[in-house]
Amino acid sequence: MWPLYRLAAWLLPCGTLSVLALLLWAMRGWLHLDAAAFTSVFQGALRFNTYVGVAGAAALHGSAGATTAAVAVALMVPVINVMCVASFVAAGTLGKASMRKSIAALAQNPLILACLVGIGLNLSGIGLPGWSQDTVTLLGRAALPLGLVAVGVALRPAALLRLDRGVVVSTSVKLLLLPALVLAMAWLLGLDHVTRDVALLFAALPTATSAYILARQLGRC
Repeated sequence: MWPLYRLAAWLLPCGTLSVLALLLWAMRGWLHLDAAAFTSVFQGALRFNTYVGVAGAAALHGSAGATTAAVAVALMVPVINVMCVASFVAAGTLGKASMRKSIAALAQNPLILACLVGIGLNLSGIGLPGWSQDTVTLLGRAALPLGLVAVGVALRPAALLRLDRGVVVSTSVKLLLLPALVLAMAWLLGLDHVTRDVALLFAALPTATSAYILARQLGRC
């Protein structure tokens, strides 16, 4: 049984993301960005790259780190995806069909679906059939390096030369404010070093490459 205090520890970063989301919306007027650009800043500041997080957690603390990262993914991925889709609705990029498109985007999001299925199988005690273990293991081993390759291919160093308010705010929230808040909460809660390290890692992760796909689908960019 996963300790309740560890579960609560992962609910706090979700609350931190919500607070920072409100802060970004409060700064929208100062940023002087159109709806599509603002939603990109929103995603860049709050989303995290799951592939890098799982790989980093496993490298730091082995199976304990990977297990902690799995809990983080199950709790935080649905939350952040709902928040990002809601930002497109609130920004008005979806037009009159915003509710229909937003529900469709959530219902078809593979990250959310995978988390919900995994949580359901875990809580129900059904689990995966024994014959599927080898297949799932092979797919998991292939998915992580392929995801990391995709991250590397998506990197655009030339884009770093572009500096504006949106880039500065998004980078500051992602690499400074969010990690600092999560680290402060970890100290206040007295978390063990594995949970603390993984929480801090997920707080400082680069933005997910899936943010680009969502921006193309819903952001009209």
